[in-house]
Amino acid sequence: IQLLSLLRCTSTTTFNLSYTLSYSVTLGEGNSYPCESRDTFKLHSVLPFAETISLLSTRGDPISTLVTCDRCLIVTGLTAEHDTTIEISDIRYDIDQTRFIDDETQSRKQFSLSRHNVLNDCISIQPKASSQWAAIGTLSVVWKREGSVQEYTTTNVSLPTVPVVALPVFLSCTMPSCGGVFSPIAVQIGIVNISSYVQEVDLIAEQGESFMLAGHKHLRCKILPHDKEFLQYHLVPLKHGLLSVPLPNVKLLRHPDVESAVITNKLIKSVFIKPRQFNSS
Repeated sequence: IQLLSLLRCTSTTTFNLSYTLSYSVTLGEGNSYPCESRDTFKLHSVLPFAETISLLSTRGDPISTLVTCDRCLIVTGLTAEHDTTIEISDIRYDIDQTRFIDDETQSRKQFSLSRHNVLNDCISIQPKASSQWAAIGTLSVVWKREGSVQEYTTTNVSLPTVPVVALPVFLSCTMPSCGGVFSPIAVQIGIVNISSYVQEVDLIAEQGESFMLAGHKHLRCKILPHDKEFLQYHLVPLKHGLLSVPLPNVKLLRHPDVESAVITNKLIKSVFIKPRQFNSS
């Protein structure tokens, strides 16, 4: 005799499952004796998978604030910490179309997820307008246990809620991709006013721990709409290797709530410095 029961857990917990088997035994002259068998199992329910959701710029840098009309990436990672293989029938993104433009297609994605494996998925989105806080939407994963007779289950996960800003200026950086120790590197920071209003900008160059700075360090000016200004200086490397380029500190006096890290996110982040060569005499 085989009995099949389906049990679905809604949360992670430890619980006892008890059952009672009632039966009767008939002996010799038709005498029937009722019997019972009882047992208890301790069961543990675990999450089918753990998810990690990250927001990255198109250059792969982690970001926490989005910029209007600038695409970013939503990278999803699914991991399993149990010995059961999970069949994933589909991964869907329900993006808020009133706030974002997305490139999600309707094609189904079928995968198998087992212990110590990582399943990654990625889409790009583009904010339409600025907002103090914008909920991106929901991630839906359709799955079931491998070889199970149960129907597929859908697990919904909320995507991050992030601030979206509209930048009135655009920064660019012109500098070589490599240099040598103690050899000055020319740097030019360009700032363009892409808004319809005059913007007052306070820009300070930083030298960091691996460079010395020579030249103009501070620029404070008013930029007319669709006009641009430049700050030029030199960085002198003190070390060799792949060094992080110190980013300038930018303040928009008409928009004090806009952080400098958001404005400088698109600038060059690193430069390769060759070691100094010595000629033996």
